[in-house]
Amino acid sequence: MSVLDKITGIIADISGHPKADVTPDAVLARDLQIDDFGAIEIVITIEDEFGVEISDDQFESAHTPRDLERLVNAATGALATL
Repeated sequence: MSVLDKITGIIADISGHPKADVTPDAVLARDLQIDDFGAIEIVITIEDEFGVEISDDQFESAHTPRDLERLVNAATGALATL
């Protein structure tokens, strides 16, 4: 399962939307109506799932599952080079 598949699954589980509705370019707040509490839960779950840390500033710049995938890939890539 790809990083993006895992992220869309996490978002679907937390938001209650069918996974088919959580497309890579769906805007979390606008398209999926994810509020601040849901967003926090998504970030915490992604951090736990992938063993990464996402700062508030990074998360505020992520609007779609694809944006979150980029953050996770950047964080895991940085960890792999240590």
